[in-house]
Amino acid sequence: MLDTLYIQTVEQADALLKPKRVEVLRQLAEPRTCTQIGQVLGDTPQAVYYHVKRLQAAGLVELESEHRVRGITEGVYRAVARSFWVSPAIAGRLGEPRTREALLGLGFLLDLAEDMQRDLATLAAGPPT
Repeated sequence: MLDTLYIQTVEQADALLKPKRVEVLRQLAEPRTCTQIGQVLGDTPQAVYYHVKRLQAAGLVELESEHRVRGITEGVYRAVARSFWVSPAIAGRLGEPRTREALLGLGFLLDLAEDMQRDLATLAAGPPT
């Protein structure tokens, strides 16, 4: 399990940033089945399975194992990381470039923080293969 996964695509952010999916993802800090998660959250296993499959398709959850329960194969899922960091670049830069006068203001500091965040995520991902 990764410590942090840097979310860089709109598809991953879309899968992650739904309140119910965040609840499901929190439950998947430890390996669990959809039935177990449903019991904790008060949802049906089918409703949880829908969210787990969306998270799995986005690469945020992985199938750890499967076992048979009364003739049905049940998956045990786990989150791929302990935390998720959404890139500011997903929304992109809006509006005109900052003016020279704004270079020492809050906008400049936000740009700097975004650049640093991207660079840290690149370093955390390890050397390129």
